[in-house]
Amino acid sequence: MAFSFPILKPHEIAACMSDLQLPFSEEELAKPTAARIIPTYEAILEFFTGINSSHFTQPNFKVVEHLEHPELHQDALTFMIFYRHLNKLFRDIGIEDFSVRDIIRPEPGRVRRIFSAIINFAKFREQRMDVFQLCAKKSEQTVEVRQAEEKRNHDIADRVNDLKLQRAEQEPQVAKLKEVNTKLIEELKELNSVKKVLSEETDELKKETKGLEEKLTNTQYLIESAKADCERLRGQIVHSPEQLKQAITELNNSVSNEKANLANVEKRIREQQNKLDAMGSVEQDLSQCLKIMEDCETELQKYRAAAQKLTAEKEGIEAKNAELNDIEMTLQQQKKLLKRAQEMVVRQQKHQQLKRGTQEQKMEELKREYAKVCEEKRANQVKVDEHNYQAAVLEEKVAELKREMEQESGLVMNDFVELRSHLESYQRSLMQQLSPGLG
Repeated sequence: MAFSFPILKPHEIAACMSDLQLPFSEEELAKPTAARIIPTYEAILEFFTGINSSHFTQPNFKVVEHLEHPELHQDALTFMIFYRHLNKLFRDIGIEDFSVRDIIRPEPGRVRRIFSAIINFAKFREQRMDVFQLCAKKSEQTVEVRQAEEKRNHDIADRVNDLKLQRAEQEPQVAKLKEVNTKLIEELKELNSVKKVLSEETDELKKETKGLEEKLTNTQYLIESAKADCERLRGQIVHSPEQLKQAITELNNSVSNEKANLANVEKRIREQQNKLDAMGSVEQDLSQCLKIMEDCETELQKYRAAAQKLTAEKEGIEAKNAELNDIEMTLQQQKKLLKRAQEMVVRQQKHQQLKRGTQEQKMEELKREYAKVCEEKRANQVKVDEHNYQAAVLEEKVAELKREMEQESGLVMNDFVELRSHLESYQRSLMQQLSPGLG
């Protein structure tokens, strides 16, 4: 921030510089030289900041290490250190454009402006010295409190480091417990995997058993259906083909007899052609014979169809018998497979029960070990939580102290703003007082 200040006349500057125990004549203001201005700037720097020439001659060892011949650069380093401190001071009092040229080639106008700013700041400093001293006292107290809190913070940091060391010492044990816990978890996962595999195998066996039972039920149903078909077909079979042949033979004999009777009738017809009243009965007998012939042919066709059907039924019965034999063989095989599967299920269940007993025993041991590890872990966690709580309490105290310091810093800043406003007011009043003189 740039500050405004009045440019004083040479005789006023000379008088004020003399009052500040920094003598500088009007002739020197008119013709300033580097040989005269440098000691004056050194005195000004020491008067306002307490930094004397001994600070400039102390080398910066970090810079000197990079120089090949540091003795040749000693004067340049001293001058740059002096310029850095002087530039900071002048910027603080309102000279924002201060440069090296103002030291090695001072100009009257620039020197007059710089000295006016210095005198303005000195008067302001003198007027606000009481407030400054109060602020300085508060600052010193704040510094003391800060140092005390830093010491406490250091002590707390030492305690935290001790806790960290203690925690680091416990880390191997914790890591070991974690490793044991990890191993237990892995073993538990393996046991769960084995359990899952056994459950899947048991489910597969149950499914296979159920499928075999369904196949057995279907096979029994097919057998019953086949038996029913056989019974139905047996009811349709003629049990005595000889009787059928005898009946056919009797029919043939009857036909032959009827033919003989027909011949006799024809003979009688021929013999009794003249007997017209016997003609009706002859015709009737003839019609009956024809009907009998038709019935014989029908019975003969029925016999042939029955013979063909009998042959087909025999072939069907043989096929059904063969199919029934196959079904019975399949049923026997399915029964054997079912028996084997049941035996396998029983063996698997016994093996699973035995293995489950071993696993349960191992699980109990693992649970006991896990409970022991958890108990030790809880005990360690309680200690760690207690240490963390203590560290958190200490950190909260440090934060509270920092907040108090920030509040005090804010108060100091408010005082500084108030001082700056008074300074600006003083500058305005000074300008008003100097305006008539300048006019």
